[in-house]
Amino acid sequence: MKIFIYKCLIASFIFLILFYLTFGVIKRQLLTEIENLKSKGFLLGVITNDAEKSAIAHLINAGVYSLLDFVAGSDTGYGVKPHAEPLLAFSKQTDLQPNEVAMVGDSLHDLKAAHAAGMVGIAVLTGMATEDQLKKHAYMVFPSIAELSQYLLTESV
Repeated sequence: MKIFIYKCLIASFIFLILFYLTFGVIKRQLLTEIENLKSKGFLLGVITNDAEKSAIAHLINAGVYSLLDFVAGSDTGYGVKPHAEPLLAFSKQTDLQPNEVAMVGDSLHDLKAAHAAGMVGIAVLTGMATEDQLKKHAYMVFPSIAELSQYLLTESV
């Protein structure tokens, strides 16, 4: 089974969701990508250092909340990144071993959390960190979630 934790890039992801809400066609593309990942058996979660309630509101507005298997914010009770606990909570809730999960992030905190949890860290260049900063800590680096999603849908993972 393909397993994936889809980290919510709250600074950029929420911006993208708001952008997608403004431009309906792009919103549909985001929703289609997430639906395609779900149809391929991926388990998807969102972990953010922002408040859970705010993240859920944005995810509902984007039409993707119901496709997620897990959502946790800084106030959910699992701690915050770069600590492993929020990621391990996803692993526990989905009955997966940490080494069966990949964590996608756009910051060193995200990748450090992945390593602390024993998960694969995958970087996307949608945040403040540069490729040079992230590539030393990531298994793979993608320009954005769109390219990562396309890779996951076309490659055997």
